Amino acid sequence: MTSSADPAAGLRDEITRLIRLVGECLERICSHEDPLDNILPVLKTLGGISGVSSTFYFNCSEAQDKLLFSHSYTWILGESLLVENSPEFQDVDPGSLGFGFISESPTGHRILSLDDEDITPEGKEVLKRHHVPSVLMIPVTICSRIGGLIGIASEVSSRSWQDEEIALLDITAGCLGKSLEKQIPIDRLQRSEQKYRELSSFLRLLADNMTDMLWAKDMERRYIFANRSICENLLSAESTDEPVGKTDLFFALRERSAHPDDPDWHTFGELCMDSDTIVMETGEPHRFDEFGNVRGRYLHLDVRKAPIINDEGEMIGTVGSAREVTREKELEKEQREILEALRNRERILRDSQRMAGMGSWTFDLATGTRTCSDELRTLLGLGDRFVTDTEFESLLHEEDGQDFRDRITEALHDGDRGMDYEHRIRKPDGKVIWVHSRLRIEYEDLGGPIKLFGVIQDITWRRKLEDDKLKLERRILHAQKLESLGILAGGIAHDFNNILMGILGNADLALKDIPPSSPAYEKVRSVIENSNVASELSNQMLAYSGRGSFKVEPIDLSRTVRGMENLLKTSASKNVTLKTTLSEEDTGMKGDMTQLRQIVLNLVLNASEAYGEESGTINVTTGRVRCDEKCVSVTQPSAWQRLDNPPPPGDYVFLEVRDEGCGMDEETIERIFEPFFSTKFSGRGLGLAAVMGIVRSHNGLVEIDSSPGKGSSFRVSFPADGMVPAGAGEPEDQALPGGEGTILLVDDEPSVRNVVTRMLEKAGFMVLSAETGQEALEIYRRDPQKISCVLLDLTMPRMSGTRCLEELRKVNPKVKVIISSGFTREDVVRRFTGEEFTGFIQKPYRYDDLMQALSATLGY
Repeated sequence: MTSSADPAAGLRDEITRLIRLVGECLERICSHEDPLDNILPVLKTLGGISGVSSTFYFNCSEAQDKLLFSHSYTWILGESLLVENSPEFQDVDPGSLGFGFISESPTGHRILSLDDEDITPEGKEVLKRHHVPSVLMIPVTICSRIGGLIGIASEVSSRSWQDEEIALLDITAGCLGKSLEKQIPIDRLQRSEQKYRELSSFLRLLADNMTDMLWAKDMERRYIFANRSICENLLSAESTDEPVGKTDLFFALRERSAHPDDPDWHTFGELCMDSDTIVMETGEPHRFDEFGNVRGRYLHLDVRKAPIINDEGEMIGTVGSAREVTREKELEKEQREILEALRNRERILRDSQRMAGMGSWTFDLATGTRTCSDELRTLLGLGDRFVTDTEFESLLHEEDGQDFRDRITEALHDGDRGMDYEHRIRKPDGKVIWVHSRLRIEYEDLGGPIKLFGVIQDITWRRKLEDDKLKLERRILHAQKLESLGILAGGIAHDFNNILMGILGNADLALKDIPPSSPAYEKVRSVIENSNVASELSNQMLAYSGRGSFKVEPIDLSRTVRGMENLLKTSASKNVTLKTTLSEEDTGMKGDMTQLRQIVLNLVLNASEAYGEESGTINVTTGRVRCDEKCVSVTQPSAWQRLDNPPPPGDYVFLEVRDEGCGMDEETIERIFEPFFSTKFSGRGLGLAAVMGIVRSHNGLVEIDSSPGKGSSFRVSFPADGMVPAGAGEPEDQALPGGEGTILLVDDEPSVRNVVTRMLEKAGFMVLSAETGQEALEIYRRDPQKISCVLLDLTMPRMSGTRCLEELRKVNPKVKVIISSGFTREDVVRRFTGEEFTGFIQKPYRYDDLMQALSATLGY
């Protein structure tokens, strides 16, 4: 009715209704925080206004630079049904349906129909399947980008869409887009808060399940965060919330108050605060090595701290982490101690090897590589260069190398574990040394050798000592042999002198009783001369033994040789020329003139005999020389009085006799001083032996230089003792006195007692004789004042002359005693500690010798 009465009023009512519906749509969209939460009434209203069969909304997203649409909501006419998230239209590329124009522009409407040539067959199939051959769509733009798609669809394929419908849909799309734009910050904030809550929960879970201690503090050093590890292990906090707002010192003081008897119970509080100060003052991250007591346990912590800086660049606190490294520190300490001990052991081993002259090497049989210690390189003179196996073996002495290699091969073949061998090595500089090689072989489990370990020690010094010891032992044995022979010779000479005493003494007395005109005179004289020859032989034996007659007096060696020139020329062979070179400088010494002349004569005769039947020259030289320790060491040691006390260095006068005769080899030189040894067809063999004895008695030296076919040189040297006055050593004539008084004669030899008794009685003495020392003491004790002098034999059975003299001194300390012996005065003097006897006479002696000894003792 209204419509027929007033058409304009009906149109206004319809417009009003539409406006109201549009307003409701806009109100629904804008009244909700999420416009899509109220999208169904909007879609329904749109469908009712336009009279279409369905309305829909698609959400838009970007993936790989493409716009993809996903179905969100659909309203269908007559069913009042809202379809959400249809699986058929999820992440659909509109271009695949021929709807690509939708993504080309975010503004303007689009009309789709089955008659559209741009729509693909798949797109037309979709429209047919959903019975919407005609569709009107408008993009929903959010911040100038397509965020969705809203549309209405009709079952009428020839539907003509009115401008009002298009405008209504466009207004709805615009309003929906603006509402969604407002929703973006809210969504972002909600999502950010959600992420923060999720992240905070995750970080808390992560921090509380870490073994490292984590925390954060403000600028007042108060905790704003602490994980479970620091609460349990360091702060003794009950929960992770307890430390918030508190400092380290709070927990340190709380722990100390709980244990007042142990002030070091908790010390980490101060340390933590000190390190916080460093970080806050520098504003830079730091790493600290903190240690102290926590609940009675000493801890080491590896601490890292850094400042917290806000967006304005201001420091608002500190953050830190700590890891307990107590065990690591203990292991480091143990490792340092072990390394130090190893270094000490290595240093001790290196020093020991160096002091012992020792080095080590290894040889890997699998790789063929050899390594050498520094000490071995020094020992072998290898330097710092790499030493190959070939070069190492080339150091083996050419005479020992093959034997050394054969021994190693044999040891490897026999499965031996080690080997010891002494051999020589020739160093790169050519020097040869003796070494002791000790080898150890390492075998694998299957039994084959895999590595050689060797130690080499320089034993050159030991080998030299052994060689020197062997030489010394030979020299000592040689000297002992000579000493034994000397003792034998001295004993024989002593006994021989006792025998000669009877012969020479009786012949001398007989010669004094026979007138020179008597036929027996020359015969007795001949006996005396032969006895003198025999006495000379005995004196040579004593000279060899070192017990020859020894009358010390000043001697000029050059003057003595000059005075013997005629004797030497007549004594030497006729085909030998004697040439003397006598020094004009001081050649003074002290010694026995007779024995010195015997040395000169024996050496010249020995040189003369070295030529045999050939002609030659004997050079006799005297001089003065300074002899050092080296000079002493090269002389014949058998000439020394004691092997452990050779003559000292100093000034010596020497006599040298040189020839160019047959010469001698070393074996001959070793034996020439032995008595009765001679290379001649005939001879007594005591010439050079006597020379050796005389030199020994004079504390001199003998040096020999000789080789076969090149002649020999004998040099004897004696300690120098100043200038000798002219005429020294010449004998003085003395008148032979007569005698009176009583002489006690003590001798175990009857022949000696008989002849000496007759000598004494001839001189006018009364004689009391005794065969033993005991008998002599008994005689002397009966009347000591009656006896003027005791003539005492040194060597007697049961009681020696030495013991007898001691007992006589007990009876009369001033008793006058003349010792009589076949040994020399010097040998006799060595048997007494003081001046127990007043005179000495050596057997065999003649009447005149006895009278001179008595005259000196009794003061005639």
